[in-house]
This record gives sequence, C-alpha cells and structure tokens, in this order.
Amino acid sequence: MNGKLRIGVIGVGSYSLGYHMPIIKRSPDAELTAICRRSPEKLAEAARQFQVAHTFTDYRQMLDEVKLDAVAVSGPNGLHYEHCKAALERGLHVLVDKHMVLHTAEAEELVALAKEKGLVLSVGYNRHFDPANLYARKLIQEGHLGELIYAQAIQLGYPSPDTWYFDPELGGGGPWIGRGTHMVDLIPWTTGLKPTEVTGSLAWQEGLKVDIGGTITMKLEGEVVAQVSSFWKQDHNRDEAYYYGTKGSIAVVRPFGLRAQQALRRPPYSLQVDHIGTWAIEHRDGAGNLVEPKELPPAYTTTENFIDAILGRDENRATGEDGVWTVKVIEAAYRSARTGRRVSLR
Repeated sequence: MNGKLRIGVIGVGSYSLGYHMPIIKRSPDAELTAICRRSPEKLAEAARQFQVAHTFTDYRQMLDEVKLDAVAVSGPNGLHYEHCKAALERGLHVLVDKHMVLHTAEAEELVALAKEKGLVLSVGYNRHFDPANLYARKLIQEGHLGELIYAQAIQLGYPSPDTWYFDPELGGGGPWIGRGTHMVDLIPWTTGLKPTEVTGSLAWQEGLKVDIGGTITMKLEGEVVAQVSSFWKQDHNRDEAYYYGTKGSIAVVRPFGLRAQQALRRPPYSLQVDHIGTWAIEHRDGAGNLVEPKELPPAYTTTENFIDAILGRDENRATGEDGVWTVKVIEAAYRSARTGRRVSLR
C-alpha cells in the first residue's frame, strides 16, 4: 500500500475522541482523513481539535465521497451492524468498538463478508493489549496455574441514564452489552477455553427501559465454571478478573476511576492515551505465596494493532471471531434470563 492509510471515523463521541482519533493522529503510517457525527456543532469542534479536513453528518456520504482505506466504527451499539456492513461492502477494513453488534447472525455475517473480501475486521477489545492481562493469559495458557478450576470477572460502572446506553434501540440492553461485554470476552480469551453453556440473571430498576446489570454463569470447555457480573453504578468504576487453578491463582484489577472517564469527555482531548495499562497483578502459587511478576509485555492498543494488521506487520489480535463469541454468549444470557433456563452453545 502506497502512502499512509486513510482512515475515517464513524461516530465521534467521547471514546473515539479520547482513544481512536489521537492514536490515528500520532501514527506515522495513518492519517485521520474524515470524520462523521450527526451533531454539526460537535463535529466542527472535533474537526478543529484534530485538524480534519473532511467532515460529514451522514456516514454513507462519507464512505461514498472520500477515498478511504479503513474506518473505525464508534457509534451506538445498535448502529454498528449497518455501519460495518456498509464499510466492508465498499472494500474498507473495519475496526468496530465493543459491543460488536446486537445479534449473533449479524456478527457472523460481518465476519464472513470480511473474509470473502480479504479485509481486516477488528473488535475494540482493548483488554487484549493490556500488559497485565497479557501476562495472566500467558501464565494460564502455559500451565503455570495448573488445571483451571474457576474464573470470575466483575465490572462496575456505567454511563448516565440520559445517554444512548439506556435506549433499547441504540444500546441494545444494559451493562452486559455496554461494558460487561469486555469481561465476557476476557475470560475465554485469557483462558483459551470456549463457552459451552450459559445461564443469566438480571436486575432491574423502575423507570429505566433497560436492565441495570446481572450475572452470567458460563460453563467453559473442560467443565470449568466462570462467572461475569456487570452492574450500573455511576459513582464507582472498577474492573476485576480472577483465575484459580490447581497450582495457584492470579488476579488482575483495574480501578478505572471517574477522573479518567471525565477527562475523555472534555477538550482538549489527551493525545497520550494514558488511561490504559493501569491494571494491578496479584499472582500466588499453590501454597498461597505471592509470586513477583516477571517483565510485562509492552502496552499496545486496538487501534495500533488494527493499523499494523492492515499493513501486515502483526496479526489481528482482537478479531471478528472474538466478537461473534461474545455476542453469542450475551445473547444466550438474555435468553436464559427471560426463560429461567440454561442455554447450550454447542
């Protein structure tokens, strides 16, 4: 490919402003060519901040009128499918934020379309690039914890009810979809074990159109039990993951505080992307003794990996297939919560 990758962004909200756009802007191999947002005022503000020449309020117009190589899709979850499909059909590589799409059939269709056209389809599971989570994954998959017995992930924190996250059409559901999707993806990715069975239970609050979270119990390959709990709690944000094996355990915890979230929501937006890579590690051996972590892998991001994968410098480390599995689990968990029955994924 000659010259820099020409990347457009569909959905210029707080996440793309604080994550995708700064990374693209500072990349020596890519240029932020065009951006799209429905609000003309906020679109103009973002264009000034990042010095983007081409701006659009209609994503179709952007895809048809500007020469692009790739797009980052960063709008509401309920719009991801149509945005991704339109970009892939035009021969563009796609990076889509979590939650990939709302339905398994949609996710599978996008994966098949990308494969047919030979395009990179990445999903924004940034925990795949965090040093502590990479370290935990290596320990587990190399057998340092012995035979895995149990895994648990907890996610607290969710946006305000006046955002699209609480609109069933745009958000698709509550915290399982909005942020818990990260943790549903994290356990199979870290352990290397696919889910085979799902049970879900939900909590509700009067006056809201979506649930306020719940717990998903997954049975993984090898009869390993794992649980993911994700709940709305505006004044407290925390991500935790625990893995227990016959030869030890490891915990990775990120106190993702309000200060980092608020910093992403007001200009000037950080070009440092320094809100990643802050997980703490606690590794214990079979006797309960603390084990000092060895050198951790370097921090990396989904957006950097997306660029490198397109250029053939790295494999795609957060794939559309990862997205399919997570959509499948969460869709099954909602079905289980409605029916009160376990759902098999076999």
